[in-house]
Amino acid sequence: MPKYKYDNSPDKKGKLKHSHLLDFYDTSEFKKLTGTSSVVNVLHKPLSWWAASETVKTLGWIHPKIKKNGREVGLVPDKERKKAAQSVYNSIKKESLTQYVARLDAAYKAHDKSLDDSAKAGTDLHALLEQYVKDCLKHEGNPAVGLGKDYIEKIMPFVDWSNMAVKEFIYSEVHCFHEGHWIGGISDAGAVLKKHIVETKDGQVEIPEDTRVVIDFKSAKEAYSSSFIQGAGYALQVEKNGLLDANGNQIGKVDKPFDGVVIVPFGAEVVYPETRLKMEEYKEAFIHCLALYRTLGMDKSEYATH
Repeated sequence: MPKYKYDNSPDKKGKLKHSHLLDFYDTSEFKKLTGTSSVVNVLHKPLSWWAASETVKTLGWIHPKIKKNGREVGLVPDKERKKAAQSVYNSIKKESLTQYVARLDAAYKAHDKSLDDSAKAGTDLHALLEQYVKDCLKHEGNPAVGLGKDYIEKIMPFVDWSNMAVKEFIYSEVHCFHEGHWIGGISDAGAVLKKHIVETKDGQVEIPEDTRVVIDFKSAKEAYSSSFIQGAGYALQVEKNGLLDANGNQIGKVDKPFDGVVIVPFGAEVVYPETRLKMEEYKEAFIHCLALYRTLGMDKSEYATH
């Protein structure tokens, strides 16, 4: 069997590598796999509008629509929007040309700053979500056992959802790979669900008892289709070679295929998971994305030489 390992050592510039490696022929020669999260970069995400909004926010703009978890729930009063714009406008009128150029430079980089701030906050929340699942796994995956922990308040919506929807968690933060597709990754969590009802854009959907899902934690404000496709990529790998640690040691297997993907967009105002059960369609979509990713020359792995 091919041997896997994860290399997270710093490169020459001090940046962590985040490299999934595979010794395909058992010759102690490890080659770089394609990272699962990179594959879905070929898909469009509505981030250009977001970047533009981050820029104009620094100039006093307020979005006219009030949104929660990606859904419009109301409109901002015109008076409030004009008041915010007037405040910045008055400040700009007092600035020198040099100060105004500096303001424009800051506006140009506003989306980068927002990403950095979100990444820092997201790292903390991701760690808490992960810790909760690990605590549950210490007690046979029972989602109720973490309720007394000090950190729970920050992730309470996910905890509430888990106690309502999760029968048991089956793993937390495992490494995985698929030698046939030459991909590797780290899957956040897996679970078996209870029978319950979920609200979707198309109405209510019943999730059957014992539905098996891959769970992925995302720092985004909503669950994008690309995230579900990425989750299906993890399912392909875990089903093929089981659950691994960073050194490639097998720490578990899944005895049945996954039925769906749950995305937890913890950048949202209310962290509530979204479930989709179209696993076979998402797996097929992931394989097509992988082919496109390589056709466009975006793949920096050693796929071509393995």
